[in-house]
Amino acid sequence: MNSNLLMRRETMSGIPAYRLPEGYEIRGMSPPDVSSWQSIWRENESLEKIPDTLFEKVYGTDWTVIQTRCLILYDSTGSPVGTVSAWFDETQNGQSWGRIHWIALRPKSHGQGLGKVLLSQGMERLKALGHQRCNLVTQFWRHTAIKLYLSFGFEPEITDEETSARWKETWDAIGGNSIRDEARE
Repeated sequence: MNSNLLMRRETMSGIPAYRLPEGYEIRGMSPPDVSSWQSIWRENESLEKIPDTLFEKVYGTDWTVIQTRCLILYDSTGSPVGTVSAWFDETQNGQSWGRIHWIALRPKSHGQGLGKVLLSQGMERLKALGHQRCNLVTQFWRHTAIKLYLSFGFEPEITDEETSARWKETWDAIGGNSIRDEARE
């Protein structure tokens, strides 16, 4: 059973604005940041899912592109605490899409609103790079992340009965109707 859920946002207008808290900094990645990216992800996933070769496999080696599209969030002590990528999907259904990719925070930084900051910054970067729409892939069991994505205007891509059934279970589990009501206010 596929656990991935594709979510789309058809426009880049009206991106919720969440600014960096005082003392925090977000900047484009450089080669030394790869180890920080790996450690952030390893704190959120098992070691087997984040091998040393994963970053290069996902993003390649063109640091001109990587520095523009892959961002690291630093806290007020200068420690890296989060990452988001404003990547791209070449084309889907004949259209060019931006992609919010590999967004994560160290567990100790959860619950501070920093996920909203990362998502806002990533989407603004996509918009600045000329993307008119964006998507992301998450997993059905990532309820907190799905709530965040819904509040930013992402909608699930339902393509078959299995996805529809999994989405309905997830929607019920996260109290989906209340999320939509909050986003409208």
